[in-house]
Amino acid sequence: MQGMLDLKMCQWVASNNSLVGISEVIQHDPYEILIANNGYQIKRVNVNRGVVKIVNLDQDISKLVIQSDENKQIHWEVKYEHQL
Repeated sequence: MQGMLDLKMCQWVASNNSLVGISEVIQHDPYEILIANNGYQIKRVNVNRGVVKIVNLDQDISKLVIQSDENKQIHWEVKYEHQL
């Protein structure tokens, strides 16, 4: 089960319009984070290892999905366009 213990860090970087974080990801278990976009549009997502995708659930909510072949701490970033 995933939860707050897996999310080691999450921070908004206003100067870069980015949400960055560190999560403990379990091997072959899709790790999901729901994100409120708060009027911003996602430009791209990045991870330092594994595979990442973004699923837009509606205009204001997106789901970040990370998959890894190993039990690893993953650094991720969601980069946004300027606020709409």
